[in-house]
Amino acid sequence: MERNVNSYGIIERARIERSIALGNLIASGTRKTIVGVSRVADRFLHVLLMSPVNSR
Repeated sequence: MERNVNSYGIIERARIERSIALGNLIASGTRKTIVGVSRVADRFLHVLLMSPVNSR
């Protein structure tokens, strides 16, 4: 019976660690996506704002 209790503890710990690892993966992917989008937006705004304007 003791062995079964230990097995459940190990399995539960593995599930928690897997969940944490998945959360870290999602956070990392989200961060990379946000950085990429912000770079594109920065370049777009730079081109837009630095474009010559016809003054009349």
